[in-house]
Amino acid sequence: LEKDRELLKTKRGFTDEIIDSLKFRSCGSFILEDPFFDTIPKEVRSTLAFDNIVIPYFNADGSIIHIRPHKYGIKNEPIQIYVPPHTMRYEGGVDTLIVAESEFKAVASCIYGIPAIGIPGIKSVSKTRLNAFKDVINSIGPKRVIICFDNEIKDNPSFANYKSDYTVRYDTQLYAFLMGSIVKSMGIDCKVAILNPEWMMEGKADIDGCLASGISAEQYRGCINSAVSLYDYKNSWKIPQSHLSFIE
Repeated sequence: LEKDRELLKTKRGFTDEIIDSLKFRSCGSFILEDPFFDTIPKEVRSTLAFDNIVIPYFNADGSIIHIRPHKYGIKNEPIQIYVPPHTMRYEGGVDTLIVAESEFKAVASCIYGIPAIGIPGIKSVSKTRLNAFKDVINSIGPKRVIICFDNEIKDNPSFANYKSDYTVRYDTQLYAFLMGSIVKSMGIDCKVAILNPEWMMEGKADIDGCLASGISAEQYRGCINSAVSLYDYKNSWKIPQSHLSFIE
């Protein structure tokens, strides 16, 4: 739909060529009018009946192997790790691989020229899908991995992403560190990149938001090249001691 196409352009920085090549589609209650949807499982119908953008996941041969409505999963379907076709094109492994927070952000990193994969939520591969995450990393064969999640201000009530409960306020820091530790345990160099706080809009900086706002590839690459070791990242946290004790 035109409204969704425009949203992908203005909010994500995508072009028509990117939108079409990655086969993004709109979903909503209108799809229920098509008799085809009577033939598919109820869980799929109910998920696709809400206004949203559907993200297809590709195999190496270009076939679609999975779909996910943005920010949602399909009941009883395990989550997958999103590998953009741009990342698959690097034969023989990549030098630097970005682990991004969601599919759109992985695509944005690829547009910037640094291959990436996207996980549908920073907690999504921490338990049952951990082996699948490792398999994807190994299949790409990077020399180093950079964790680059969103940079958000979650302790300021004036922003929409404010978390009043401090026990859920530091998930980005916690899971970036944990995921980095998992990658390190695989024998791969891993660091954490923090998006420049000057790039924030309404208390949040993310890769696709940077692309949409005109942050250059040189600026983004500079941020990635400034990634720090896991313990330097951990030591940089400006967190009250009582909250830090909870995280520990």
